[in-house]
Amino acid sequence: MRCVYIICEKEKKFTNKKNKCNALYIGESKDFEKRKKTHERNEIYERLEIELSTKIMLKPLEKNSVVKNIKYRLIKSFNFKNDDYRKEVEGYLIKRLNPLLNKSKRKGAFEKTFKKFKKSFLTWTDYENEYKEYFFEWYDDRTDIGNTETIYHCRKRKWFSRYSSLGQEAIEINSEKKFKNWKWKNKLHLKFDLWRTDKKKWKEELKYD
Repeated sequence: MRCVYIICEKEKKFTNKKNKCNALYIGESKDFEKRKKTHERNEIYERLEIELSTKIMLKPLEKNSVVKNIKYRLIKSFNFKNDDYRKEVEGYLIKRLNPLLNKSKRKGAFEKTFKKFKKSFLTWTDYENEYKEYFFEWYDDRTDIGNTETIYHCRKRKWFSRYSSLGQEAIEINSEKKFKNWKWKNKLHLKFDLWRTDKKKWKEELKYD
């Protein structure tokens, strides 16, 4: 069954007062019953553990009590056969209801009606290619690197001429390492929908320092 679902607390324990419907998590699925089993077997419990790991708890979190305290609200639509639209509605509800355990799709602009929705042909590969282009354009224009005759090769643990083959290899290793750190610092794995729906805001939030 294709649907968008909301997992709520029956009794408010972890959600705050502003969360009117006690929403813990919002998701979408082509097979809700299978997804529900995954949530009740481990997922919701593990997500809560991670969320609460930095908070002081008087009692340890019990898996059975977590599962017993949740209920599901299902949203069904004939239009949910369109996978992209189903994910669009999921994003709309995440932004609207601000569930405790969803970390992505909080800042995008989403359409809740199928008539207004236009299928996006932008893919994750398009996204990766674009943010790589932004990074390496900035990295190649830096003036604080590349002014030395030699460069340290972290794998060989030696210094080499910057213009030698091993020196060029060291430059590539350093740039890739910097790129990975930049990508995770900006949490780009969580911002695909923001890029897709509000590229201006996505670009403004990029940090390079």
